[in-house]
Amino acid sequence: MKKLDILIIPTGPSFEEDQERTERALQEKPKYFMISGIQNSMVEMHIVNTYSLSQIFQIYKNLKKKHIPPSKMLISKGHNSEGNIYESFSKINNLFKGNEKLNVGIVSYPSHLNRFNKIYKNMTSDGRIEKTHNFYRVETDQTFNESVYEIAYKIISGIRFIRYG
Repeated sequence: MKKLDILIIPTGPSFEEDQERTERALQEKPKYFMISGIQNSMVEMHIVNTYSLSQIFQIYKNLKKKHIPPSKMLISKGHNSEGNIYESFSKINNLFKGNEKLNVGIVSYPSHLNRFNKIYKNMTSDGRIEKTHNFYRVETDQTFNESVYEIAYKIISGIRFIRYG
């Protein structure tokens, strides 16, 4: 894999998952880390200290402990997988407009990355986000609980599709 310019760390279902994703992200040594997700409303870097229990703050704190300067950390505010992709790539496209194609990765377990990849392809094909950068997968190990979650997610998504077309 090429050296990553930006690596997106989506918040997960637990602090443990966030820690695993953060550790895996640090191994890649990207130029920038983008923390994506939000468990509290209105989390921004300039007020992040008031949200000491938020997942974003925990990832931020863990990166800082590993000597990653705040200037190398970006935050996007997706509320779910679709939001993580949309908000992250919209922010990347705005911040790095006019740059050459960037290598952008996302870190998570394999089934989640499959979902992110599908979402990314759908959003670039229907024009919601521009396909201006290279997209890479950075895998963590997939646990049994994550496998069960993915099955539940597919069932719920199928029910929503049947109900709402």
